[in-house]
Amino acid sequence: MLKKEKKSSENINRPNIIFLLSDDQTSVATGCYGNDQVKTPNMDQLAKEGVLFLNHYNTTSICMASRANILTGMYEYKTGCNFMHGDLAVDKFENTYPVLLKEAGYFTGFAGKVGFVLDGPVSEKIEDGLPVGYFDK
Repeated sequence: MLKKEKKSSENINRPNIIFLLSDDQTSVATGCYGNDQVKTPNMDQLAKEGVLFLNHYNTTSICMASRANILTGMYEYKTGCNFMHGDLAVDKFENTYPVLLKEAGYFTGFAGKVGFVLDGPVSEKIEDGLPVGYFDK
């Protein structure tokens, strides 16, 4: 006999969170940021119904360091993650917003380019340096 999971009001009232990050795309390449020469209706609708970020501060605007900055909320000199200094430490990754959201009961996923490697031994959470076990399957 299958048991239906009872949904709590806490889960019903929580927002869905979808964070989209494109690689090497300027913000002015979408209509929601004011470009009237491109047609991006789906991105525009997501921006209209969700949150549209207007500011982001990053000390190292290269893919690896930028992703670590976005996930951890820390500048590159705090994460130590860039092409010159090394991979992202596991203890830093364990305090990223996807991990914290999963711990809070959210279903989490990741698709596309990770762009960094975790500095830690192979485990059930780390495969080939990638944080696959930190996300729901």
